[in-house]
Amino acid sequence: METDPRALAYLDASGWFVSLVTQSADHLAERQSSEWTLLDLIAHADRAHLLVGEYLASEAPPLAVGDPYFSPAAVAQRARSSVVALGHDPVKAIVAHAIDVAKLVQETSMDAPLHSPMGTMTLGDFLPSRTAELVLHGLDLAQLLRIDSEPPATALRGALAMVADRTASRGDAVVVLRALTGRGALPEGFSIY
Repeated sequence: METDPRALAYLDASGWFVSLVTQSADHLAERQSSEWTLLDLIAHADRAHLLVGEYLASEAPPLAVGDPYFSPAAVAQRARSSVVALGHDPVKAIVAHAIDVAKLVQETSMDAPLHSPMGTMTLGDFLPSRTAELVLHGLDLAQLLRIDSEPPATALRGALAMVADRTASRGDAVVVLRALTGRGALPEGFSIY
């Protein structure tokens, strides 16, 4: 049976991210920003592994737009809580999470319902957002560790497709398309997140 392209992109992104994590063990306490250590960033990105199973098992209703859950402070707090949950060997824990979620994704229909704080969707519709998280934070990690490494093409395509979709749904597609084709520039500070 052929693997769904969304699952393949996610699995490739996960494998690439884990390969970077295994090279980070001696740098986990380094600061990524004034608020985050490298370990905070890695633990935050690892949620792209953990949330797949958590949301597949959940029946919680979605949260309202503007709920404090979505605030930057809440995101940072969840990252810090995730650090604690990784235990005394964070790298080993993240490798185990990636193995577990790979098995789950390969054994679960892409049409399986998944209940996230953003709403109910299928696993196939959810995975691109996790692919983008793994790719973007993997790029952050590679830059911080000064590792010359690019995600697999499948993962990059999946992350770019998700970013393009999010851009279009926010109403920013024209400005982004113009910038990407040399017909304009993105406004200062522009971000889809």
